[in-house]
Amino acid sequence: MYKFKFQHLLFGALSITILFSGCKQNVLQSKWNEGKIFIDGRYSDWQPGLTFNEKSNIGIGFGNDSSNLYICLTSSDQQLMRQVMGRGFILGIDIPGAKRRQFGINYPTGVSDLDFSQFGRNQQSKSMSGFDQDTRLRFDDIHTEFILMGPGKEDRQILPLENDYGVEIKISRTRRQLVYETKIPFTLMKDYWQTDKFNLQSDLIVIFKTAELDIAAMRSRADTGGMPGGRSGGMTGGGRGGQRGGGRPGGQGMQRPLLESFEFRTKVILANPE
Repeated sequence: MYKFKFQHLLFGALSITILFSGCKQNVLQSKWNEGKIFIDGRYSDWQPGLTFNEKSNIGIGFGNDSSNLYICLTSSDQQLMRQVMGRGFILGIDIPGAKRRQFGINYPTGVSDLDFSQFGRNQQSKSMSGFDQDTRLRFDDIHTEFILMGPGKEDRQILPLENDYGVEIKISRTRRQLVYETKIPFTLMKDYWQTDKFNLQSDLIVIFKTAELDIAAMRSRADTGGMPGGRSGGMTGGGRGGQRGGGRPGGQGMQRPLLESFEFRTKVILANPE
């Protein structure tokens, strides 16, 4: 009888452990930036501060000082790279008590029909197969703007990459690696959230997402001989992963299915000066 009870207690304890481990929220610690992080499309200044998330196949890092939030995401997932450059990439940042007010950045905004026409016929096959170095240079020449999302759900503002808001964004792309970096002033986010309660003791919720694939639009373009494109999606997402030390950030792993959008959400604990 005691053995029976012990087995049931052990099973119950294991079930609770599995339940809580399955519901564990992904949490990342930001590191204090002492002027060593630069938004230049390179992740060497983030080492060793990048965390590898095996499930999402990305390397990711956060930094901050008293004025700005710094973000770096890198990956060698070829399908993710194509989605980011082709469909567009959305970064959403939220805090508790924002009263449904949003702050987000959409960059790149995706490849439109106009973009493809500027590539030229010889460049189109390269752009769809992976954006090699020559195509990437042309892509940077075309994509000189980003979309600032919020504070309302449908509010959008188009801004140049060189802007007066203090936002810096840089994407670099080689055949093997994608690096996404951005710097965002805290004052800009606070204005969008309309809150004075935010400080370095506050936690952030950060969401990364590739735009949803518009299947109907793809079929329509295919019927008319056009190139496939995408459209921006929302800023909701999920995802959980662990940490793996060492190795190349965002290393090669299982490639995501062609039509599966990328979504990753994490809680970020801001750093304070020591």
